[in-house]
Amino acid sequence: METAMLENSIQNVKDSIESRQFIAALKLIKELESEYPSSAQVLVLKALVYAINGHTEALSICSDAIEKAFTDTSVLPDVLNTSQIICQCLERNELATTFYERAGADVSNNLDTMMGLFQCYVRESSFIKQLKISLKMYKLSREDKFLMWAVFSIQLQVVSHLVKKHATTHNLDKPEALLVYISVPQQQGKYDHAREILSMLGTTLLVGEVGKLHIKVLSQVLIFFFVKMELLWSHPKRCYSLHPMYLA
Repeated sequence: METAMLENSIQNVKDSIESRQFIAALKLIKELESEYPSSAQVLVLKALVYAINGHTEALSICSDAIEKAFTDTSVLPDVLNTSQIICQCLERNELATTFYERAGADVSNNLDTMMGLFQCYVRESSFIKQLKISLKMYKLSREDKFLMWAVFSIQLQVVSHLVKKHATTHNLDKPEALLVYISVPQQQGKYDHAREILSMLGTTLLVGEVGKLHIKVLSQVLIFFFVKMELLWSHPKRCYSLHPMYLA
């Protein structure tokens, strides 16, 4: 009965966060903290509200919630999932990876934890690690989809290597090639590598036949940098909208 009441209260907090009623959410959290001081779920939701509003102390609160979750592994997947959102809000994805790697070491053969760790490796474009964890998931569950994940990880590793090698040894003034060379590191979040590619072009970026494709290339380049600038300067409180749980 007590567990059901806590779950209902936690859902109320999540609903408040989803509707962006952060003050109401914090009020509910404060009440729950006094009634359930050992709840990792309550604590991590507090960290989430702080992270959405740009407070860096959310990371230490999140770490405390993770520690509590290890004493009650039934809530660990939910706490870890929320911690991913917190780390994304504050652009500290490497911490989410650390949390999941520790969970994978302490709680072995947990498919939910493995899938979360796989997602962390995807964000980091760590293809070899993606391959290893997807094979572990296949061995544990025997689900064919994890074999496909392993195959895709191998292909991505090969393509990433070929693109980087080709970009350093070939002419990049062809619009079609430039679109590919820019989009690949852009999708991987490797902005420094994309900037290196653009720097190779020098003044040739703005020289050439004026056509629809050339305009498209230039627009893609501009969008690439404007989007990155927006991500760097926009307020972190908007990041929760990227997660299905917090879609408006």
